Amino acid sequence: MGSEQLVRLYKEILKEIDPAFLSPQSEVRPTGLAQIFLPSVLDGYADATNKIMIVGRETKGWSRVKNLGLNTEEYVQESVQQHKAFFKQQLALEKRVKGASFLNFMRDVATRVGSAGIVHANLFCFSFHKSNPASSPEFRVIKQISKQILEAQIQLLQPNVIIFANGSSSWQERQEYFPIKGEARVCTDFRYFKKQGLTDAQLWGFTLYGKTPCYRIHHPSNFSTAARHARAFLLKHLHELEQLSDEYVCG
Repeated sequence: MGSEQLVRLYKEILKEIDPAFLSPQSEVRPTGLAQIFLPSVLDGYADATNKIMIVGRETKGWSRVKNLGLNTEEYVQESVQQHKAFFKQQLALEKRVKGASFLNFMRDVATRVGSAGIVHANLFCFSFHKSNPASSPEFRVIKQISKQILEAQIQLLQPNVIIFANGSSSWQERQEYFPIKGEARVCTDFRYFKKQGLTDAQLWGFTLYGKTPCYRIHHPSNFSTAARHARAFLLKHLHELEQLSDEYVCG
């Protein structure tokens, strides 16, 4: 349960993808599409007591692999190694970084529960012009690959808690990946925090696949008073949120 296993999963997922879609040098690849985001975990992940996955929306302008002449398997290996170095560096920073609200939040969680079990994940594995890829002509393919990657990460890494901090603009894609209604639903046991003074727009919980507690908040770049209060509440009570929520509402 670590980066090498993630590498194998990524290779399996991407073997069916046209290599031209991965290489920024490809003439058929949409201009403005960043390199694919293939996150790692730290070496101590398997033994970490608190395994917390934090899901953002996309990593803006991700461009880490310099040798673009690699084949798909070599590209995946290099991409994961590049993320591992970046991830370790980011978690080790002691000061908040201006303009890096998601990474600052990730460090806040690491300070609360320890760094070893933090998982850096995204709803979308590509950004488009350093932003939401929804306007990309290849958005359908991006969603398909992103869903496969995120599901594979969850199944392999088995986080104790998942925090969806990907913002309100991508709620439809989150529910497309993880339905909350109908025969295909994988989200149940909805949790609200009205007794704690929080609306479900600010903090909402559910159980994924019948076992993993999940919490949805606004993206950390939302600095409204209500959003900041919800993040502070989540951080302070991360280990007791289920007990503090209102009664379950079955999905």
